[in-house]
Amino acid sequence: MNSNEPDVLKWYAYMNGTINLTFDDIDKLTMPELSVMVYCTNERIKYQAQVEAGRAVNG
Repeated sequence: MNSNEPDVLKWYAYMNGTINLTFDDIDKLTMPELSVMVYCTNERIKYQAQVEAGRAVNG
């Protein structure tokens, strides 16, 4: 994945939990892309924690 628009959409979808990355996907990433993956993974974890906290409060 690089900085072109379709890839930005893929990272956004990954960050929001809409899609997952396979081992093969990760294996093909460049060093800059791995940095993006780490950022998106951290944001994904934060988002999922917020969703779960909301369920606990509302549920």
